[in-house]
Amino acid sequence: MIYGDLLYTVIGIGLGALAFWMAIFAEKNKNTSFKLIYVLPMIWSVFMIMFGAFEKTLVAAYIMTFIVLVGFFIEKKIVRQAVSVLLILTMAGEIAFCSTSQAYRVPDFVKAFNEGIETMKEHYVLADYKGVDFDKLYDEYLPLFEEVNKTHDKVGNAILWTKFSLEFCDGHVAYVENMSGDFQEEYYRRLYGNDYGLSLVRCSDGRAMAVNVTEGSSTYEAGIHNGTVIVSWDGMPIEEFLAKDDLPLYMYNMPVKENEDFLKVICSAGQGGENIQVAFIDNEGKERKASLKAEGSYYNRMNKTIGLLLDGRFETNLTVTKMDENTGVVRLSSMGYDSQSYSGGDYSKMYEELKTNLQSLKDEGVTNLIFDLRSNTGGSPQFDNVIFRLILPEGEYPMNYNCLWDEAKNAFMIDDNTGKYVVGDPIMATGEGFWGQGKIVVLVNANTISAGDLFTEVMSRFDNVTIMGITPSNCSCQAIKAIEVGNGLIQFSSIPNLTENGDFYIDCDSTRKATIPLDERIEINQEFIDEIFNKGTDYILDQAVEYCQ
Repeated sequence: MIYGDLLYTVIGIGLGALAFWMAIFAEKNKNTSFKLIYVLPMIWSVFMIMFGAFEKTLVAAYIMTFIVLVGFFIEKKIVRQAVSVLLILTMAGEIAFCSTSQAYRVPDFVKAFNEGIETMKEHYVLADYKGVDFDKLYDEYLPLFEEVNKTHDKVGNAILWTKFSLEFCDGHVAYVENMSGDFQEEYYRRLYGNDYGLSLVRCSDGRAMAVNVTEGSSTYEAGIHNGTVIVSWDGMPIEEFLAKDDLPLYMYNMPVKENEDFLKVICSAGQGGENIQVAFIDNEGKERKASLKAEGSYYNRMNKTIGLLLDGRFETNLTVTKMDENTGVVRLSSMGYDSQSYSGGDYSKMYEELKTNLQSLKDEGVTNLIFDLRSNTGGSPQFDNVIFRLILPEGEYPMNYNCLWDEAKNAFMIDDNTGKYVVGDPIMATGEGFWGQGKIVVLVNANTISAGDLFTEVMSRFDNVTIMGITPSNCSCQAIKAIEVGNGLIQFSSIPNLTENGDFYIDCDSTRKATIPLDERIEINQEFIDEIFNKGTDYILDQAVEYCQ
C-alpha cells in the first residue's frame, strides 16, 4: 500500500477503537457532545478522498465510515460498539486486501489509452509523413487495452504501450515506466521469452549465426559455439522462422527498416517452449540437431548481446584517447556535458576542456579523428555546436530550421499551398578551423539518436568525413514532449525541426530508408564474431582505426 492509504486505514482503526471506548465512557458520563466522535470517521474519509485521491478498492472503508454515523443518532452502547468493531475490522481487512489485490491503485487503462491517443493525434507532427493511421491503431489496440483493464494486468498494460509506441517507427516515440523487481522480470519475460543459451545475429552474407554462447554451458556442450551457423529453429527453417510477423521487436524504436531487421534477429532467439529443436552446421560442415532447454528469461542475454554489438567503448563521455601515432578517438556517449551547462546553455568549460585535449593530440602528431557515437543517447544541440566550433572549417553552416508559430491558432504554421510547415530561422553551426583537414570517422549504429543524429548529418556534409558502422544511425531528430498515460509516460515528436525547403530534418518517412546512409559498412562475419564474442576486442573501433591509416 502507498503511504497515504496506509495512513488512512491505520487512523481509521484508531478512530474505531476510540469510538468503541467512547461508547463505554458515554454511558457512565452522559454528555451529548460525545456523539460527535461518531462523525470523525466520515470527516476523515471525506478529507482523504478530496486530498488523497479516491481509490476504488477502499470503497468498503469509505462506506463503513458513513455507517458509523449511526452512533451519532442512536446512543445505545451496544449499537455504538457494534459499528466501532465493524469499522476496525473493515479497515484491517482493507490493509490485507489492498496489499495483495491486483486491482489496488490500478488506473483505468482504457481511459489512459483514449486520452493518450487523442493527445498524440492532435500534437504528433510526423503522422502524415510516416503514414500513421490513428483510427486504425485505435481500432486495433482498444480491445487489447479493454482486456488488460478487465484483468487489472499492469504488466500487460506496459507491454501494450511498448508495442503501441513501436507502431510509429520513430526513435522519439517511447513508453517509459518505472519498473523493478518482479514486475520488470515478468515484463521482459513476456516480451522476449526464454533463454536457450544463445543469441542470433544476421551476418552480412545473410546467414544466421549463434553468438554470446557461454563456454561450458549445455548449449555449448551440444556443439553450438560463437559463430555456429543455425539452419533451423524450433522445427522451422531459419529463414521461415525469422520471417514470422509475431517475432518481438527491440523495446526502443527503430525508424530505419534495416536497423529493425538487424535487431529483430537478436530479439527472436527467445521464442519457443520449454524445449526447442535447433539444427546447425558443426565444425566438420555437417548438419546436426540439438534439443535446447529453456533456462530463465532471455532478456539478460539479449541485452548483453546488443550491448556488445552496439554500445562500444565504456568510457566517460568526451574522453579523448590516442589510438596510434596518427589517430585519436573522442567518445560521445551522449550530447550533454553537465547539468549546469544543459540547463543554462554555458558550454565554455566544455569548450576549453575539449580544445586542450585535442591540442594535446595535435602536439603529438595526430591528424585523424574518430568520433565514437555508438549508442549515443542524444541531448543538446548546443553540445554539438561546441564540437563543430573546433572541428569544422572556418565559417557558418546551417544545421536545421525552426518552424514558425501561429499565435492566433496556437499551433505551428502550415503553408496552405504546399501543406508543409512554414520555415523559420536557421540554427547555425560556426566553425573556427581549429582541427585541420585530416580524416574524420563518425562511428554510429542504430542506437545513435536525436542530437547524435544531428551531429552525424552535419559532419556527413564534409569531404574528409566518413560515416561508418554496422548499421546506420537511428534517424530521428524532431523535438519531443511527454504525457502521462496511467502508470507511465509516452513521449513523441511534437516540435518540427525542418530543412530549408520545409521538409522534416533527418527523420525518415514511411519508406523507412536511412536519411543518413553509411559511407563504410563494417562487415559482420566469422572474424567479427570471433573478435567480439570470443576475444572480447572492440573490433568495430579497430576497423575505424584501420580505415584511418
